[in-house]
Amino acid sequence: MDWALVSAFLVVCNVFVTVWVGARIGVILEAALEDLDAAIAAAIRSVLENAGTDFEAPNPVQSAIAQFITSRLGQTPVESLVTETRSRSKEGKFT
Repeated sequence: MDWALVSAFLVVCNVFVTVWVGARIGVILEAALEDLDAAIAAAIRSVLENAGTDFEAPNPVQSAIAQFITSRLGQTPVESLVTETRSRSKEGKFT
């Protein structure tokens, strides 16, 4: 019996089985991801529908900080924060 021929036949069979198993795993994963996507969409929809107005009122300190930040954003433009530009020497160091 020619063992090289038997080995070649087994290698070819292994390749076909591996490709078939890979294709089956791909189909199973695709179906599982579709189910997961539907479950996540249903959960998000449920959360958005049921938790519409039950939010806790903001803390007064948080409101004051938010008001302070928004008032400061309107006063100082970013360009005015940069006062001078520095140049670099040929060695790459700032002068």
